[in-house]
Amino acid sequence: MDPPNDFEALTKAFSGFGVDEDSMVSILGKWHLEHLESFRKRTPKFFLEDERLFERWDDHHIACLTKEFMRFKDIVVQWIMHPWERDARLVHEAISKGPQAYGLLIEIACTRSSEELLGARKAYQSLFDQSIEDVASRLEGIERKLLVALVSSYRYEGLRVNEGIARSEAMTLAIAVKNVDKNPIEDDAIVRILTTRSKLHLKAVVKYYKEIFGKNIDEDLDTLMSLKETLQCLCNPQAYFSKVLNNAFKDDADENTKEALTRVIMTRSNVDMKEIIEEFDKQYKIPLTQKIEDVALGNYKDFLTHEMMIQHQLVFLPTDLQNSPSTNVAYRRSFLVVLSNANHGGNCHFRGHHGLDNGGSSHGNKPICQLCGKIGHVVVKCYKRFDISFSSVDLTSYQANIAFTSNFADHEWYVDSSATNHITVDMNNLTIKVDYIGNEKLMVAYESIQACQMMEELLGQVMEKLLEAQIHEEPSFGAP
Repeated sequence: MDPPNDFEALTKAFSGFGVDEDSMVSILGKWHLEHLESFRKRTPKFFLEDERLFERWDDHHIACLTKEFMRFKDIVVQWIMHPWERDARLVHEAISKGPQAYGLLIEIACTRSSEELLGARKAYQSLFDQSIEDVASRLEGIERKLLVALVSSYRYEGLRVNEGIARSEAMTLAIAVKNVDKNPIEDDAIVRILTTRSKLHLKAVVKYYKEIFGKNIDEDLDTLMSLKETLQCLCNPQAYFSKVLNNAFKDDADENTKEALTRVIMTRSNVDMKEIIEEFDKQYKIPLTQKIEDVALGNYKDFLTHEMMIQHQLVFLPTDLQNSPSTNVAYRRSFLVVLSNANHGGNCHFRGHHGLDNGGSSHGNKPICQLCGKIGHVVVKCYKRFDISFSSVDLTSYQANIAFTSNFADHEWYVDSSATNHITVDMNNLTIKVDYIGNEKLMVAYESIQACQMMEELLGQVMEKLLEAQIHEEPSFGAP
């Protein structure tokens, strides 16, 4: 045991987004009373010397540490929650916090589709027995008119844009912005434009503003933050979310700003997270995945980086391979539960890793990295995953590592593996089937009866573990 190094490691485990649970357990579990006393004396940032001669834990740090422990709980709860309920609760929280959180109301009202916003309004009524519109109408401040109209809107989402009207409204917007005697969000015409026009129409308005006045409208809105955030969320949400994430990473960020990290990842995954990752990299010259690795800790970091890794791979995966046949089953020894939700529509799969040790590979029980193809580590530990210029291994090569000898009837329900290709000894096992007409070949090997019996026993164990396991993107067996 090396107490000084342990002190440093434990201090680090307490400092960041989330907490490093594994480090805390491994260190505190072996410490005796004298080690604990020494740690309290040597960490004045955590403990204060009380006048009655004992080391008292600072109340503020206790509150901060409690919040960090809660981050993992919060992210899991939000991830599982229905998107309508999640948005309704976020709106309720923003309203209760007052003017400093009105930006969150703008974010939700302007970055959701009309149906999604309508769903949030329905959920709000079910949860809180009142309407969002009614609550918003009781807000204070000059933003009230704009906020009420935004949360009440149901925009046209078609492709039609009247260019003449868009140009005219660009002029209307410019006149309001340049009027020093009145805030534009108090102007009924501006509120009508921002809350009733389609997002495509508003993009045209912003385009004409630049054509007419020779600069982006953002440059004229530095002192009009509500209007600026509204236009950003409506016309360029990826840039807006990138800015919000970057603010959350700053050392002097307050708790409301830090909470945006969880919120953005949870609400934008399976929506436009790929585009946000690209925009963040473009704006701040560092991969979002790397930034999260640098600041987050423990299970909270694992959850975030797992989802970011999936989105990161989709960004750099060739389009013709993004929907190629694949399976997503793998097992690792570490603890992590990642659940995918049907976020604003789409298919729902379970993803994650937990259970068997590395899928039982044929390389001395060592895993093979799906990204670089090397033996001995998994993708989450591969340093190549942050190298944008790196070209991953051929994703079209498949290998099957499970076999059994007889027909198999199993009436249990299992999590969806996302496999797109299947084989069977009996076509009656498949309800919907299409014959394979590709060029790949399936090689079948026959061994002794004893070996086959051993394989059947192993398969039975695998099936039992699948009930506990979650699905992950690192395949231990592939489609033929």
